[in-house]
Amino acid sequence: MKTLLIVLSAAVAAGLICYTVFNSVFCFGLMGNQVVMKIDVFIAFIASLGILAAMLALAFKMALVRSDNRLVGQLESRIVELESRSPAPDRQVG
Repeated sequence: MKTLLIVLSAAVAAGLICYTVFNSVFCFGLMGNQVVMKIDVFIAFIASLGILAAMLALAFKMALVRSDNRLVGQLESRIVELESRSPAPDRQVG
């Protein structure tokens, strides 16, 4: 589920970023009620969208792994702290 969330959020962010960049350099045109662009610009748009989405997905995944590792480290230190507080059980050989 985390992977799906990462991929979807990276795709949405990449789409918004690519659209903003291409729109700022006036690559889109209007013909009636349709948005049009040249085919070479469309191919560049799709390619940059895919590359940007992959890079964002990797960045999001690395951030998630780093966060998980930090939480696991905190949990392990808490376990060690609790184990050091509890007295050792008496062992009787019988």
